[in-house]
Amino acid sequence: MKAHYFNLLIVMEQETELAPKERQRDMTRRRRKADFDPQKKVPWYSITQLSRTGVQVLLSSIFGEFLDRRELIALQGREAGKNTYAYEAIDEEYWIDYVSDAGDGFNACYTVAKHMSEDQQGESYDTKVGDMLLMGGDQVYPTASTEEYENRLKGPYIYAFPKDGDTRKPLFAVPGNHDWYDGLSSFTKIFSHGSFLGNFETPQHRSYFAIKLPFNVWIFGVDLQLKSYIDKAQLTYFSKVIRDFDKSEVAHIILLSAEPSWVYKSKMATGYKASHNLDYFEHEIKKTARRNDIELDIVLTLAGDLHHYARYSSEDGRHHKITAGGGGAFLHGTHNLPAKVCWKEEDYLQKKVYPEVGLSRMLSLQVLAFGLYNKSFALFLGAVYVIAGWFLVIPNFINNIVPRTNPSLTDTLYGLATSPFATLMLLFMGFAFFYFTDRDPVREQPCEKGKGPMLIKLAYLLAGLSHAMLQVLLLLYTNFYITAFIHERHNLVTTQEKVKTLLPMLEFAAATFVAGLILCPLIFGIYLLLSNLLLGMHETEAFSAINLEKYKNFLRLKIDRNNITVYPFGIDHVCKPIYDEDKDEYLLDESSVCRLIEEPIQIAINQEKRT
Repeated sequence: MKAHYFNLLIVMEQETELAPKERQRDMTRRRRKADFDPQKKVPWYSITQLSRTGVQVLLSSIFGEFLDRRELIALQGREAGKNTYAYEAIDEEYWIDYVSDAGDGFNACYTVAKHMSEDQQGESYDTKVGDMLLMGGDQVYPTASTEEYENRLKGPYIYAFPKDGDTRKPLFAVPGNHDWYDGLSSFTKIFSHGSFLGNFETPQHRSYFAIKLPFNVWIFGVDLQLKSYIDKAQLTYFSKVIRDFDKSEVAHIILLSAEPSWVYKSKMATGYKASHNLDYFEHEIKKTARRNDIELDIVLTLAGDLHHYARYSSEDGRHHKITAGGGGAFLHGTHNLPAKVCWKEEDYLQKKVYPEVGLSRMLSLQVLAFGLYNKSFALFLGAVYVIAGWFLVIPNFINNIVPRTNPSLTDTLYGLATSPFATLMLLFMGFAFFYFTDRDPVREQPCEKGKGPMLIKLAYLLAGLSHAMLQVLLLLYTNFYITAFIHERHNLVTTQEKVKTLLPMLEFAAATFVAGLILCPLIFGIYLLLSNLLLGMHETEAFSAINLEKYKNFLRLKIDRNNITVYPFGIDHVCKPIYDEDKDEYLLDESSVCRLIEEPIQIAINQEKRT
């Protein structure tokens, strides 16, 4: 007894000695650079995710106009007394980093941010980390909330850009549609209250901004709220900024938009509301400039929303429009991009895409494995098969009505007539698949005015209708064939006795579930692939199903006295960062390499005085 008591005292003493060390480790954990939970990439076809996102999109579509907080934000900006933000050159040059569509899975978001936080050198180039960071929209996925921003954007960027010294670099952001899903409430807290994000500060007071850079270069960040109209306060803000321009020099504008309106306007035959908004915005600021005898030139337009790199340039090479939405979200294909776009009655030719068109087509083949990439959605489809089949053919088991080995249309109609609930389920299923159809055809002539080609639109509708009918018929005939097989397996055909056990019905449920689990996603994947490759449909739906964390990108801009030089960087492979607990940092392995997508793009800026 004494020995036991003595041993107990020793154990308690050891635990007491270890307690301070454990507490120290806990304090170390609490002293991490950022308290966040690294997130996996968004499972876009998860049933719970689809439900949440669908509700958010629906509410934003219905109440978007009522949730428009730009007027209130503009009032706060006027109270702050800040209209423009000016920055001076360091050693006769100014560097800017640009990233868009960043806040998705931790692996991709951090990988891009980490490469962006480093100087990038090559045989023919030597770039520096930006003196400023620009974010081009959709800073968080799938929908905006303070928690999602903390976990999907702030945490990764605080670790990639830890605070360095007493001064912080400026960060400006324009909101995309995913930032707008909560009415810009979370976006405003993160980017419009002078808060800090790692080694960055967020000085903007509105969801749009004007930045004066050296050598009479300006950055205009515009907010196209959920494809709504440009608000009057925003137009008034930019008009006032332009009226204060130096009339003796040409103002060179870098325009930031959350969406590549030039692509959407040229690609979608029935038009795109956001493209009209950007078109209208450009028209208004140029009109203001003319009225005040000011010459401005929009030399470069940057956007995200499409998660790839694509550059379009005017025929004279003076104006460029670049989509660079590779900050972390799933990859979009490039093989359906138009070879030419038209903007402001000027043709822009496609110069470079990343990934390459051939590789993009090869990557799209992976959608054939839709069920493997989206397991919860496949499980849901299997459950739909079981529920519909239960009401459709289970009465046959109970009453021992044996369907023929080759079910006819009469058998099918009889089964539907005797099961109204199953009929409603099938009608809803068919409608859902048909409603899913992309119904906006691609233009054949980008600069052609008028409505789009009706034959192509008809082909879209027929493709969607065929897919919906095939899915419904597949469910019907799968159920009938499985029923016939189980009747024969249990010798119910010859005995003509009613089923007295649950075994045949359980076998039917299991077989139907497996059939739905495999066949329905396979047909869905085939439809997505063929409609995408042959008709240019379902770009987002096909590639979000694959959800590739590859081929990311960001831009680095250098502004000097003679040129705006754009360095487009690509990251072919995203790795899983390794956490070093002692140093409290995440490390990338050697498989993640940053390289130039194409040779730097030089845009000459004329510094001569106006005559």
